[in-house]
Amino acid sequence: MVEELRHSKARRYHFELSLAGIISIAFACIILLGWIFFAGVLAGRGLFPDVIKVLVPASQEKSQASTSQRIQETPSEPPLAFYSELKKSGETPSEPSKDKPPGAIYADDNLYCVQLVSLESESKAEQLAKKLRNRGQSAFVNKKEQQGKVMFRVRCGLFASRSEAERLRNYLIEKEGLQGLVVRADSDT
Repeated sequence: MVEELRHSKARRYHFELSLAGIISIAFACIILLGWIFFAGVLAGRGLFPDVIKVLVPASQEKSQASTSQRIQETPSEPPLAFYSELKKSGETPSEPSKDKPPGAIYADDNLYCVQLVSLESESKAEQLAKKLRNRGQSAFVNKKEQQGKVMFRVRCGLFASRSEAERLRNYLIEKEGLQGLVVRADSDT
């Protein structure tokens, strides 16, 4: 009998929310947050109601007035001496050195990369390079004419040492299933 009373006292409550109930709660939350935002904008602009201004101590009003006065006193455009100093020197800048031809950016650097494929179709080469770039690799397409044919080589990475390029090649073999060759970035092969 005692156990029957215990079970009867332990009531379980069951709450259900319909779609209309969820939408109305969300709408009420949006209105509440909008009101809070609006009140924050009014407070940020200093548009307090007169009732709140009475509650603010006079010492705080004075400090706020002095800071706003200091802000208004700052010059709108600070004097910039750069342009006048530039005109005074009168020196013309030197011409940039033309040691490297424009197409050979990495010609004299000993950089290595991993060459994955050499294709006759530029669109297929670009597709593979894009796929690798989407996976976080620094892939690029290099155009090369070989034996009267234009070949598009898909290469990945630029490294200062051969061992770094070999690490990338091993990663591409393991993770991407792509075989590649470590070549110099300026290689014609």
